Amino acid sequence: MIRLAALLLGCVAFAAGATTTYVHPQGGGNGSERCLAGNQCAGGDYGGALSLISIFEIDLGFAPGSFTRVDDTLDKIWAETLASGGEVQALARYADDRSKLGFDAGAGYVNLTNVASDAKVRVNHAPGWFGDTHAWELLEVTDSWIPIPLAAGVPFAFVLNDLTMGYKITSNPGSGVGSAGYANSGLTLLDYMVTYRVPGATPHYFIAWEDRNPLLGHMGDRDYNDLVIEVRYAIPVPEPESYALLLAGLGLLGFVARRRRLGRRVSNLSAIDGRYSAPDSILLA
Repeated sequence: MIRLAALLLGCVAFAAGATTTYVHPQGGGNGSERCLAGNQCAGGDYGGALSLISIFEIDLGFAPGSFTRVDDTLDKIWAETLASGGEVQALARYADDRSKLGFDAGAGYVNLTNVASDAKVRVNHAPGWFGDTHAWELLEVTDSWIPIPLAAGVPFAFVLNDLTMGYKITSNPGSGVGSAGYANSGLTLLDYMVTYRVPGATPHYFIAWEDRNPLLGHMGDRDYNDLVIEVRYAIPVPEPESYALLLAGLGLLGFVARRRRLGRRVSNLSAIDGRYSAPDSILLA
């Protein structure tokens, strides 16, 4: 049973097209900015500095490397787990472009955040607590959560609003909610947002954006540090194909479990009086 369950989960991940978009290990593509991922940035002006994800892991009391990447085919559409309980806050920006975060639940863009300060990282601890080589960029602040005004379960796409360039980028460029009318609409091969999950039972994520113009047909420097947002009480919604496979798999597990219980009951009867021999078609190894 355990092996079958593990196989099922693996099939779900495979069916969803498990993939993670490449994130450049050097911010700005050359180390001129703080990097997003890895324990430390690799070379350049920020060589040896903590990555943004490492800073947030330490700030929340986790060891570096504790956050996990979310499959980039599964973070296109989101939904709140509590009515108006989903919330976001902008924590970091390493970009000349001034951007805000909003969402689209089918009725167009709705703004959520203000513009974050450039080359600054909002944290809950004193800068010296992190042991970072660029500690002057860390700002000790209290959390400033902004609610997402939607009912629980209502699907939506996150949207990056690049005020400097005058375009908006959706997390869901393919089809469905929040997919139409944006600079990257229809450009499904270009992924402008990556997602990291925080360990624990509470839905808790960090989403990081690349802000280069999708109409240029490329991903810019691929450093995904142009705007980093913390998200709570909202979750990525899997593709319908994943749901179907998961439901089919759960049904199979239930069927196997019922047959196994039946086989054990019949075996017990046989052991008691020796008058009944269970057919091989019922007994399961």
